[in-house]
Amino acid sequence: MKRVFCATAPDGEKFDTFLSIGIPQRMSENHWSCEVFIDKIFNEPKNVAGVDSWHAMQLAMNMIYMELRIRKKFGWGFSWFDGEEDDLKSLLPPLGQKAAD
Repeated sequence: MKRVFCATAPDGEKFDTFLSIGIPQRMSENHWSCEVFIDKIFNEPKNVAGVDSWHAMQLAMNMIYMELRIRKKFGWGFSWFDGEEDDLKSLLPPLGQKAAD
């Protein structure tokens, strides 16, 4: 999965980038992994593990949310859909938005 968005660094530099979550991969019976990447923000992809494919995907989406939320607290800005949306919670499914608070 991929989402293209605009990032604004604390120094005011704006750039187009994307975030992506890979298809969950089975590592062993109770260990699944999703690759997570935020272009121009992460130096390299990160792996998020869960007990099954659903869990790994949920944790990967939450990791993206948390990574951007932390950066937003330090002065970063993020927008997508041609600047119409900047609420990080919109990156999560509706039920996951309540858990993110």
